[in-house]
Amino acid sequence: MSQDAYAPSFQPVVKIGENVKIIKGGTDKDVIGIFRVKYIEPLPEKKHDFGVINANTSLENQEVTDLYLNDGEFAQYRLLPLEDMEITVVQPAGKTRFATKAYANKITALTAQIAPLLTQVFVYEDEAIKFTVKNPTNYQRLMHRILCYGWRYILEKIWHHKDAGPMPTIPATVVVVEGG
Repeated sequence: MSQDAYAPSFQPVVKIGENVKIIKGGTDKDVIGIFRVKYIEPLPEKKHDFGVINANTSLENQEVTDLYLNDGEFAQYRLLPLEDMEITVVQPAGKTRFATKAYANKITALTAQIAPLLTQVFVYEDEAIKFTVKNPTNYQRLMHRILCYGWRYILEKIWHHKDAGPMPTIPATVVVVEGG
């Protein structure tokens, strides 16, 4: 596993030539596959505006398809709210990320400053990632923008869950691309 996988600075979670196990849930029964990283490149900043939200209300199931990738790729993103807003990551639909039994983390501009790891999400190919976006103010806001930036990984398949045969036991950094 890369020594920088959980560093507070924003580094790639794996390096070229390392293996990555991508999980679509939270356990080994939900493994998508094991891949070797062939190439890594930074992704430029992408702004997305969720639009007008009335005072103290939320928009649910907001999909940002610009974060999706081609087959054989995954991305590591950091999310930075640019306005006074609260974002809950829902990945896959109906499963909240960064949650305990009693509490779900809300990403705010402050979260990005004090706990940047809680603003990090992973997307495999074009697997859905959705957001609940809340305007916590007492007035209507016309813009609710988020800045997304990150790393794109080009993958070489070692094993895929659709392959015949058992999953090999090899060292790999584990990346959860959807909440379990």
